[in-house]
Amino acid sequence: MNYEKFSDYVAHYMCAERLRKLIDPNDGFNGAEWYEKHMLLFDAKDEMFQVQTLTDWDAQLQFRLFSLPRSGDGAVVDKSWHEAEALVTSLLANTSMVKLPHGPGNGGLKINMLADLWDAEENSNKDNEEGSFAAYLRYGSAHFDQTREVKKLEWQNPEEEVITIGYLEPVKI
Repeated sequence: MNYEKFSDYVAHYMCAERLRKLIDPNDGFNGAEWYEKHMLLFDAKDEMFQVQTLTDWDAQLQFRLFSLPRSGDGAVVDKSWHEAEALVTSLLANTSMVKLPHGPGNGGLKINMLADLWDAEENSNKDNEEGSFAAYLRYGSAHFDQTREVKKLEWQNPEEEVITIGYLEPVKI
């Protein structure tokens, strides 16, 4: 695992957390109030990680289904085709986004994720091969409109401690 990259990744979240809990006495910024009024909180499992849930986190299955020809030469409407069609239709109709993370790398546990498979040189362009379910997912995400209402989660920590301090001032513990 590249700990420098991982630390950078975590640092983004820590910075956002600081702003969320911050009331700046110098300019009146109230992070908790802003967050409650302007942030859309939703169930990430349903809205971002549905592909992983529906395929039991099986990257090989995801790769196989997204790589299948949906139309054109080579498209065979069989059990796998219907499975891929159902997966992509569900993603397009029922998710806000599709998060395809990379695995944690070779620092111990090696887990291949779909993003890792697509990044492999031998799979170049498999994520957007013409006529594939992957290409259909890309197309649909840009050209189709959902008719459902996204379920917003209510903020769960209204009593949470906030810090009253300037943006760049250190917090005294």
